[in-house]
Amino acid sequence: MKRRKETSKKVIEFMKNNKKIVISLVVIITFLTFFLTINYGRYVKDIIQVYYLRTKNFYFNSDKLTIHGKEYEIYPWDGKKELPLTIQMNSLLNSLKGTTSDILYDVSCETDDRISCYIDNQGITQMQRKIKSSEKVSTTSHKDSFNVYINAKNDVTLKDGDRIEVKVTAKSTYPYEEELSATFILIIGDYGINYVIEDNPGDIYFDDIITNTLTEKAMITLEIKDSSKATVDMSSVVFNLKDTTYEVDDNKFIKKIVFYIEPKSSLMVRFYKKDSKDNFSHISSDGESEIIKFNSDVVK
Repeated sequence: MKRRKETSKKVIEFMKNNKKIVISLVVIITFLTFFLTINYGRYVKDIIQVYYLRTKNFYFNSDKLTIHGKEYEIYPWDGKKELPLTIQMNSLLNSLKGTTSDILYDVSCETDDRISCYIDNQGITQMQRKIKSSEKVSTTSHKDSFNVYINAKNDVTLKDGDRIEVKVTAKSTYPYEEELSATFILIIGDYGINYVIEDNPGDIYFDDIITNTLTEKAMITLEIKDSSKATVDMSSVVFNLKDTTYEVDDNKFIKKIVFYIEPKSSLMVRFYKKDSKDNFSHISSDGESEIIKFNSDVVK
């Protein structure tokens, strides 16, 4: 008992002699408690909201947007060419069950003053869309999609390493309200080994332009994911390079090309489309193309 009293006395004396430290600790603990309580409360609220909406057979989903706001890094972006992002939406729980009414939802994008972001290239930052549905899930896709186009403003100079955030939000307005979002972090740079697909609906071909801004030679591998949609133009310059090799599938269509690209240079491979209405220009946030699998290795 005596030892406990001595300990208490020492604690009191310490608090008297170190008031600033004690006050700072109290402030920090109070702030942390408040911060954790607020964030945990939001998390619990989101869980309750999702559960409630699922009891109403309401499903509002996306391939990139989430209720907690997922973040993606897109690296590198040169800031010169328009950057398209395709967002897929759906009203499905699984392949057999979905929302039995249309879902109306608003889409918006916001960023800082250096960048313009437009929805479906219409020069607007907000618009209303619809996921079409019906009573019979099997007769409809329950899907919709929209594009966000990102451009640097003409009077802005972007430097390598600049980070720009673009937030995309989809908020359902009927039959229930639910908000999904994602933040795309664009990292400015024009270096490394990258590629861009130039394509337009109505063209019978598209071009895959590979750029190597490094000081080392690189080996490039292109795999065609679906030869029923596009085939390689054998007159492309890569077939004149002595080290180029390729493989064909059972239908004698080229399924893989391997070639080398010199330092500080670009090469173009042309592909013919089976359907001119297709547009393969989109490259997702994780660097994947719908039609081409791209891989690069630096040659030391």
